[in-house]
Amino acid sequence: MRSNNPFSRWACPARLAVLITLLLCISAGFSIAGTPNPSSKPTTKPTTRPLTPAGQAVQQFHNLLKANQREAAGKLIATSPTPVRDAARRVKRLADAMANPTWDFSVLDGNESGDIAVVLINDYLKDGRKTIDIKPWYLVRQEGQWRLLGKYTDFELAEYGFDKARIEEFRKLETWSERRTPELRREQPDCGC
Repeated sequence: MRSNNPFSRWACPARLAVLITLLLCISAGFSIAGTPNPSSKPTTKPTTRPLTPAGQAVQQFHNLLKANQREAAGKLIATSPTPVRDAARRVKRLADAMANPTWDFSVLDGNESGDIAVVLINDYLKDGRKTIDIKPWYLVRQEGQWRLLGKYTDFELAEYGFDKARIEEFRKLETWSERRTPELRREQPDCGC
């Protein structure tokens, strides 16, 4: 004889366990197939990568500036045959900006080729607002240590004394950074790009 109770078919312990599992999955934001429920907040791709040695040097530069250790940060600037005009002032200006809690940058990615490198940074705080402003910073290895060029974003200054072959190698890194930047922009949380 069949029961008129609509819940009697769930009286079996195995069926009851399935029902409870389904309810828990749905309440946790998952669909029955185990994928995130579209009504839940979407996740973003992770943007952290292991830093290259050049990226670690930029991160060290960042940390020194944040700690207001300008002299130590200045030692991470490459020397050149002719001093780069305003290099010390650039470090001071960057340290002043980083002392302000409404501005900061993060290291996103980098690429090295022999003793030259490019590191992509994101100027992500401006006036307290999160932004995406990715810039390439160029480095050279001197005495076994990665150092930033005197003008971080420019590898073609005459003061550096780079020959044509070195400039061409930097251009290859520049091309890589131009291809990589849109990918990184899309990976940033709340990008809207």
